[in-house]
Amino acid sequence: MKFLSKYLCSLLLLFSFNSNAQISEEKISLIDSLKNIISISKDDTVKINALIQWDNEIYLFDTELDLNLNNQIKKICEFNLNKDISNLNQIKYQKYLTISLTNIGAIYKEKGNVKMALEYFQKSLIIAEKINDKIELSKVYNNI
Repeated sequence: MKFLSKYLCSLLLLFSFNSNAQISEEKISLIDSLKNIISISKDDTVKINALIQWDNEIYLFDTELDLNLNNQIKKICEFNLNKDISNLNQIKYQKYLTISLTNIGAIYKEKGNVKMALEYFQKSLIIAEKINDKIELSKVYNNI
């Protein structure tokens, strides 16, 4: 009976390590696909959505890449907001911008740079109030 118990435990450990490797490979494959979408897409909304999805995959374990991805989103949004675009597109890019600003603020907060965090939260707050984005407002207030 002890032998069977040890054997089953060994098998469970083996399968758990194997499944983690598959998840990692799946994430790597997903990130590679997202990178490809970002590099070939001419549509900025598609790029932003791919950057957000990539960010959602890595934000817990790569703060510098997280910051870089959110700065890319911020840059795309600011570029589009400086163009002559429809009201609907303005709101869309402002929403994406508030998300990236809040994320950047959270990254600085995590790093202990409270001054920079508050600057980004304040920028996000102004835009979220302007477009009446209650979800992003609650996230910003929660971070402050």
